[in-house]
This record gives sequence, C-alpha cells and structure tokens, in this order.
Amino acid sequence: MAQREGNPARTNKVEGDLLEALVVQGFDRAASDAALGDLIDIYVDGKWDFRRKVHLRTKIETDR
Repeated sequence: MAQREGNPARTNKVEGDLLEALVVQGFDRAASDAALGDLIDIYVDGKWDFRRKVHLRTKIETDR
C-alpha cells in the first residue's frame, strides 16, 4: 500500500520495522534483510498474489 501511494519513506519504515522484529526474534540481520527484499520484489513484480493467513489470526479477531 505504501508503494501504491508513492510514499517510499513509509515503505522504508515498514521494512525497517519488520527487519527489527525479525532480529529481536533471533534472526540474522543480513539474511533477513536479503530475504525480505526478495519477498518484496516478488510481490511488486506481480509474481505472487497476496494471500491472507487466516490460520494466524487470534481468537479475538476470529470472533468478530
């Protein structure tokens, strides 16, 4: 959504936040950065469609 809005600063903020969350969980920063970049490229290039991960929803979210 940030890219569609033409807001690279917002895109960079989201990417940075995701990377930091992965590092806090113990993932290697460089490997995570490369993997995240690859995933973003795949979605941006239209090679994958976004798919909701309903199995990751919390009970509160599923009760709505």
